Amino acid sequence: MISVQNHRQQSNGNRPVILWLCILFLINWACGSSRKVISADKQFPEPKPEKEIRKEAPVVKVDTIVWKEVKPEVAKESQNEPVIGEKNKEQPSESITDIPESPLHMSGLKKLNILFLAPFTASSNDTTTSEESLRFIQFYAGMKMALEAYEKRGGLPLNLEIIDEQDKNKVDQLLAKNLIQKPDCIIGPYDVESLKLVSEWAKVNRTLAISPWISSSSITSDNPYYLQIKAGLNTHFKAIGQHIQKHFSENQVYIISKTKDDARTKHFLRESGENFKEAIFSEEQLLNESGMVLEEYFSEEQPVVFVLPMTLSKDENYIYHFLRRVAAEKNGREVVIYGTYRWLDFKPEIVDYINSLNVRLCLSNMLDLEHPELRSFKLKYYEKYRELPRNDVYEGYDLMQFLLFRINKFNASKTSNLDSEEPHYFQSKYQLEAVSKDPLLNKTDYFENRFVKIVDMDGYKFRFID
Repeated sequence: MISVQNHRQQSNGNRPVILWLCILFLINWACGSSRKVISADKQFPEPKPEKEIRKEAPVVKVDTIVWKEVKPEVAKESQNEPVIGEKNKEQPSESITDIPESPLHMSGLKKLNILFLAPFTASSNDTTTSEESLRFIQFYAGMKMALEAYEKRGGLPLNLEIIDEQDKNKVDQLLAKNLIQKPDCIIGPYDVESLKLVSEWAKVNRTLAISPWISSSSITSDNPYYLQIKAGLNTHFKAIGQHIQKHFSENQVYIISKTKDDARTKHFLRESGENFKEAIFSEEQLLNESGMVLEEYFSEEQPVVFVLPMTLSKDENYIYHFLRRVAAEKNGREVVIYGTYRWLDFKPEIVDYINSLNVRLCLSNMLDLEHPELRSFKLKYYEKYRELPRNDVYEGYDLMQFLLFRINKFNASKTSNLDSEEPHYFQSKYQLEAVSKDPLLNKTDYFENRFVKIVDMDGYKFRFID
C-alpha cells in the first residue's frame, strides 16, 4: 500500500497531534522505534512563518491511495512485464561474483518498485506524536514532493509502498511474506537490528537497500547491494585529518583524550593518517575551578588546534566543559577546535559554543542557502503543509531526486524525457564509493556516499571552509 497524506491547516493549531492521527489512519501497522535521529545538518535557529496560522483553519483532509502507480506518458509499459532480477531472487549465494559498479546500476527495468520503512509512530499505546516520529513524517513529506515533481517530469512507472516499522520481528515478517511486488529498492528502516535484516535480505535477493539515517561498518559485509547515504565515521576522521594537514603544522595540533588509552583517539589517528600530539584531561580536571587547565597549550604567535574525536552521548558533558574552559581561558589567543557532526544532537549550550568559538565540524549534508530554488521550494512546502520545511524534508527530497535520476539514467531508452543533468540538491552531493573493510581483500562490503564538508558556524548559520 502507498499512503499519501495531505497536510493542510488544522483547526486547533496543534500540528503534531493532527499529523499523528493522519499516520494512524494511513499506515497498516502502528508502532516503531523511539531512537533518536542522527542529524548532521541543523540550521539554528529554526525560521518562523511570516504569519501565524489561524486557529479557525479547515480540518486536514487525508487522501489514501492503494498501490498508486506513477505512469508518465513517455513510459507506458505492459503490466505483465517481469521486474528485473525476479528470477534471481530467493536464490542465496555464499559469494557475489558479478559485483555491480554501483548499486544503482539497474538497467532493463520496466517499472520501479520501492519499499519505504520508517518509524512513523512512537508507541502503539501512545496517542501523541514524538518529535522523533514527526521527523520521519517530514522526511516522507520531502519524498512526496520529489515524487510529485517526478510525475510531471516523466520517467519509469513507479510503485511506492510505505510501512510503519515496528520492531525486528515485524520487519522479519514483512520480508518473509510474499509481497505483491517484490521491491527493486528498500529505503530504511531506522532500527539497527531491523536494518541488518533488510541488508541481508537485499544481498540474497540482489535488491538495492538504502540506509538514509544509519552509517556503520557493522551492518553488513560482502554486500554490493547496500548503500549508506551518509558518510561513516572513518570518512569523517579522514576528512578532518586532511583539512588540518592543509591548514596547520603538526606542532600546532593536539588530540584531546579522556584517558591514556582512549580508543577513539587511536581510531582518529589511524584514519587520519597523522601523528598528532595527545593531550589528556579527565572530566574532573575540566570541572576543577581552582586553576587554569589549558594555559600551557595557548600561543601568542600561532593558533592552537584541539581535536575532539568524540561522538557518543556520554561525551556530551565532557565536550561542554572543554568548550567552556576554552572560552574562559583563551584570553584573546587564537584557538581552533575540530569536532564531529554528533555535537549538533547535544545540549543547546554546546551549539552556543560552536557558534561563539572557532569550532569546525565535518558534516555529510548542510542546507545550501544560496540554492536558486530554495525560496520557491519553501513557498510550495508552506502552501501545502502550512509549516516551513525542516532539514528532514530536504533530506527526503534530495534522496528521492537522486535515486530517481540515477536509476532512470540506466533506463534512458524508456525515459526519453529524462533530464540529462543531475539535479542541484539542496543539502548534499552524492559521491558513491565502494567500501572494503579489509583493503587486502578484493571485495566490496558495501557502498557509501563519501561526500563530507568542513564547516563552521557564524550567526547560527553554517559556512563551508575550503
